[in-house]
Amino acid sequence: MSGAEFDKIVKEIVNYGLTNRQYITRPWAHFVAETLYNPETGRFYSEDPIDEAKSKEIVKKAIASMQGEEDVLFKTHKMQLKYEANCLQIENQLTEELRISTSDSTKLIDNILEVKAGGSNNYDSLSLLYQKIYAFLLFKNKQLAKNKGDYQSGYEAINREVNAALESVIPRPALSPFIMLTNPEKAAQISELNHLVLGIRLFNKEIGKGGASLDDVASLSNRLDQNFVEQMREKLTEVGSEIENYSNYLGYVSDNGVNDPSFEQLKKELIFLRQFTSYATTLYDKTENSVSIIDVSKSRYEKEMSDLRKLLANSSSAPKDTVYPKFATLANTYISLLEESKSSEAKKKLFETLLECYKSVALSLTEAQIHTAQRYAASASRKDEEKPVRYENKNLVYFIEPRNTPEFLQTPLDLAGFSIVSLVDQDGLLLNGKHNLGVFKYEDYMLVFHSHKEIRKFIERPQFYFEKFYQVCRKYPALIILLGLEGYFKERNIKLLDFHEDFRDATRTLCDKTIETELHPQPNNFDHNYFWNEWDMRRRAIQMANIRNMATKASQTSDSIFKVENETQVWLKKEAATMTGIENGTNPIRPRNYITELREKTAN
Repeated sequence: MSGAEFDKIVKEIVNYGLTNRQYITRPWAHFVAETLYNPETGRFYSEDPIDEAKSKEIVKKAIASMQGEEDVLFKTHKMQLKYEANCLQIENQLTEELRISTSDSTKLIDNILEVKAGGSNNYDSLSLLYQKIYAFLLFKNKQLAKNKGDYQSGYEAINREVNAALESVIPRPALSPFIMLTNPEKAAQISELNHLVLGIRLFNKEIGKGGASLDDVASLSNRLDQNFVEQMREKLTEVGSEIENYSNYLGYVSDNGVNDPSFEQLKKELIFLRQFTSYATTLYDKTENSVSIIDVSKSRYEKEMSDLRKLLANSSSAPKDTVYPKFATLANTYISLLEESKSSEAKKKLFETLLECYKSVALSLTEAQIHTAQRYAASASRKDEEKPVRYENKNLVYFIEPRNTPEFLQTPLDLAGFSIVSLVDQDGLLLNGKHNLGVFKYEDYMLVFHSHKEIRKFIERPQFYFEKFYQVCRKYPALIILLGLEGYFKERNIKLLDFHEDFRDATRTLCDKTIETELHPQPNNFDHNYFWNEWDMRRRAIQMANIRNMATKASQTSDSIFKVENETQVWLKKEAATMTGIENGTNPIRPRNYITELREKTAN
């Protein structure tokens, strides 16, 4: 299917949603249309050429699948889309902020490097250099303000603190050696100077003499505390217990050939729970790592601050070699704390997204089925299956023995550690492979299996199982993302959740809204006597002051009053009909010709 044909299908699905008030976003329409399974070929419709009739069929089936919002697989796809879109949005936002900050900082540093020495004691050059260094430091400290873009309340305080810190570290007369350095050396010195200024401001905040608009270390560390980590841990434990019950019961049904009508539904719910756990576990690991970094940084910050208090407690000055490194360490630690605290809101938002998706699913495993699963897990027959057996290499399947492999338990596994045989034989059943049964290498894949029976099956027909495995993934597209198979399908032009520029708003909901066009729009009231530019006001004031020196001529001209409205004149108007200062008009004399001596004259 060509890109133009597929875009047309996506557009038709979105337009159908708008027409029927279903509010289908473009990324969601793209995902559903691209992963629509064709049972006749065992492939996606988007992998094969299509005609107009097939295109209409795809649109119809995609819309029908979207209408089944109560389906668990539908909600699994929704969770994948929301989570991935939110991750992309957060990443793009942080990247854009970093890009803008880096660009502005680079421009300011370039301005500093452009200043050349006009002599070692050139006062003008040193003054210009000092101003540009001050502008750079002021910009960097403004970025640390609590409310970016609004510095009115703390601007003056930041200005004073940066100026005082810069003057104490490197006064203007001491810039002569700096201006003689090479550009790389200047850039390094400027970075160190920025850390020193920030360290001084942090120390002043600690002793109550400065630090305007800087967040407290306590407030930064509390943005991502142990309570949030504990909440995530409890949820993972709860869902992990549910997954164990689902896996044991489905394993019981599969091993004993029990005919359970809820088997298919339970399989889908297990896929949802596995995907939730995968996302939540990744997020939990990142959160725990961030909390660890925050705790270490906070301890280091408090230690450096305590050392500085002791050094500067009884004296107003201390050796620079001792104090300056501590100021720099203080600033680096604070910046690390600030960066980790920024990501805390993003992590909480992602976890809230997962919880919202989890609450939308009603799990259907009954109490009786849970008791059956627990009895099955405790049975002795399952323990016998866990005894290790050595297998011979066959059909390009290589057995990796634990005793011959260092760090065997840290071996990276493909397919997220699930058994490929269970996925194929039970049509999408996700059962964990057992590491203690051994790891098997086939081509570039490292695989584990649920039982010895599955191992023997796979060794006999590895290629068959992989062909059927990809077919199962096409039937249940949620498995593609869960098992990390995006690369395989991208090679076949199946992009899945590969967001583009127009996919940035994937989590937003479209809605129709009625608006009324204004019948008689009123024009804006422009005040032509208001000037927003100060220089325009100055120019007009000079003109108005200069007009008193102008002489009035015999005729009115446009330049004589500079086109200023009459009500802005500061002297009273004359009551005369004209402003020329004379009573009669300025019209020229019109000559008239008369014929004389037409009448008779009286004779003398």
